[in-house]
Amino acid sequence: MYSNPQQLKGGLMSGARNKILDQFSATLNINGYSVEFCQNFAEMFVDDKKNVKPCDIIFLASMYNKVGDYESAAFYLDMIDDKKLSGEEKFCYCYEKLLIYGKKGRGSEGDLFRGEHINFMQNYVQKKSNPEYMVNMFIALALVDCANKRYAEAFTLLKKCYKPTGRNDRHFLNILISAVFVYAKMDDMAELEEASNNARKYLKTFSAFEYDWEKDYYLKRIEDAENGI
Repeated sequence: MYSNPQQLKGGLMSGARNKILDQFSATLNINGYSVEFCQNFAEMFVDDKKNVKPCDIIFLASMYNKVGDYESAAFYLDMIDDKKLSGEEKFCYCYEKLLIYGKKGRGSEGDLFRGEHINFMQNYVQKKSNPEYMVNMFIALALVDCANKRYAEAFTLLKKCYKPTGRNDRHFLNILISAVFVYAKMDDMAELEEASNNARKYLKTFSAFEYDWEKDYYLKRIEDAENGI
């Protein structure tokens, strides 16, 4: 799934593009996700450009989702005709769309979108050995359930989607943070406090960070989840 500009690089005929993507990747590796990064990427690859690659738009939307700017993410995803997508691009597009519907409380739209795309997503996940796809799909679906106030169903999805593997399991950390968000939306202060403590304790034991900024990024995500963001 899209998380770094390196994933957008093409073959030998894409030399100039690849060099620019290397520069964006280096910036991301040092500074992390930011609105400025998104704006610069959009200016270089998407805004007012001809023949924009769908993967560039989906990557940009993913970056905006990661900094909590769901409106901008939705704006760019609306540029895409999903009927022309397939494979990795389509799955990532569906995931980002469901994430937006869930985070912004657009439950009815999320249910409609899920009904149209769930078969594809499930079939695609079954072909993948990387658990990231299964976990992300269930988290996105759980957030849509949350947006529809189907809290029990949301927790069922979060609990059944993955079995933790140890103290450096970022998939499990993402599930814990999602649970914090759901409890915040429920206004269940007691459960919210416990879920928040669980996420924070797990983050303290986590040491397999790829970048220097990752710990602060996850801490910010927990704080946002506590506030229903």
